[in-house]
Amino acid sequence: MIEIFLDKELHNKVDVKVLDENKTYFVKLKVHDSGIIEKEITQGQCSKFINWHPSNTVGQIVFRDVAGYVNLFGSKYEVKSTKLLTDLPGNNQIEYLLKDISEYSSTLAFSPAAPAGFDYYIDPQKLTNNTYYIYKYLSSQLFHDRKESLQHLLDFILDNPHFNQRTTPAYIPTFFTKKFNHSTFQRLAGRVMDSELIPLGHELCKKPFIAKLPNTAAGDKILPKHLYSITNTISYDTPENRFLKYFLLWCQEIYMNVYNLYSQYQVREDCAKSLKIIRKYLFHPFFKDIGTFSFLPITSSVLANRVGYKELFLHYLKCRSHPKIFNDYLSYMVNIMEIKNISTLYEYWVFFRIAEELFGSNATLEIIGHQNEGDILKFGLKISEGSSNLYYNKTYGHSPEGSYSFNLRPDISLEIDKDGEIRRYFFDAKYSNTSIPSSEDDPVSVYKNMNVVKMLSYLEAINNSDIAVIIYPGTKLSFYNRHFTEGDNYISSPELMTDYEGVGALPLSPGHAKSNAQFSAFMVGLKIRFFKNL
Repeated sequence: MIEIFLDKELHNKVDVKVLDENKTYFVKLKVHDSGIIEKEITQGQCSKFINWHPSNTVGQIVFRDVAGYVNLFGSKYEVKSTKLLTDLPGNNQIEYLLKDISEYSSTLAFSPAAPAGFDYYIDPQKLTNNTYYIYKYLSSQLFHDRKESLQHLLDFILDNPHFNQRTTPAYIPTFFTKKFNHSTFQRLAGRVMDSELIPLGHELCKKPFIAKLPNTAAGDKILPKHLYSITNTISYDTPENRFLKYFLLWCQEIYMNVYNLYSQYQVREDCAKSLKIIRKYLFHPFFKDIGTFSFLPITSSVLANRVGYKELFLHYLKCRSHPKIFNDYLSYMVNIMEIKNISTLYEYWVFFRIAEELFGSNATLEIIGHQNEGDILKFGLKISEGSSNLYYNKTYGHSPEGSYSFNLRPDISLEIDKDGEIRRYFFDAKYSNTSIPSSEDDPVSVYKNMNVVKMLSYLEAINNSDIAVIIYPGTKLSFYNRHFTEGDNYISSPELMTDYEGVGALPLSPGHAKSNAQFSAFMVGLKIRFFKNL
């Protein structure tokens, strides 16, 4: 449907399905249609990356700081990072970072001070604040055409649903009793006072036991009107089937909520398709007599073991539970998103690399909060060892112990208790660099000066701050010592660091030996200086 070019004259056509991030591409439809363009730029998954007036035949697309697969005008493309792991495809770049994070974070103890492990509400309309991520999980894991889909599981259940056999008391008219035995006579004797005449000519009059029955004043024989009996019935109104009904209602609320909140046509079309499936089963006669869900039967052997039930129950728990280790959350969040924000993933990766260098595996991880930044959900994290705490996304508010000016939120904050005083050290993960000409085989990538200048605000405004550096995917280290001596406060090698007070830029690029060596040397010096007495 579309053609992509590297130049606005449309001479250099892109013939592959791989695009670079932060590069300007020029696009046109094979047959111009302003309606299709309007739909893509207002409701499309990639709308925020497109600059195209519907009346123009040519538009521009720039994928900023993302990697992975994208859907563009109905076609699938792979976007890859140009700043790190450039020899790998976009999806492999994401997997590399996730693997690093997973390997280290899985060695950490998860703090018992973390939030409760399960968000659970009886009301299916009571939704949590991560609705979109639940929607993406359900869409990728249940609402598809493969085996183990919602339709496959529910069809399997409906062919052989769980049921309870119940004993139901009943009073059967005596004259409709087909067989009389010893038990029948015992029940007759117990209900003599509630009796009526035997109709004349009834076959009971011929039975031998009639002579022993009570008589009326007129000499007529009488029998009890009804006999108490017990009937065995099958009921499908079980806690497990009530859970199934609740699960469908809950899924319906998730998809309706996402449909109303998000305008991308791909999302709305997906929601409409899934809602049609959900309602098909909600209106199935099986659920007509199923009661209202009132408790979660977590000890049920049916939900734990029975095919169909156990799969749906597990998906529900995964949607509603908090991660027990952070890489579970991160893998889930990243893998279900088509457009992956690699700059955010780089921030997490840098956070855990710093923790690994400073603390090793003898630390505790805690999730301390979260906030939405645009369409990105960011978690606040804390890794602790002894009196030292490393924070991700901590806010320093306007207070004597925080910032004396504006609210500031460094990406990564290290706080060390030194003789009863908290000293602070800040690191901002900046997914940006600038390449410069070099005669070396290894390309040289440097930081942007404005990013280092921003670090001065942390150093100046936040109480008890000693150091503030950016960490970026590059090759050049620069540090400016706070205690200025003419011509002697600029440092370009970690081995020359003697005083860790000031601002600077520290390179760290995954898979890059030189930048990793500089980073490790810097952190070793920091650890020796500030941790030796802890």
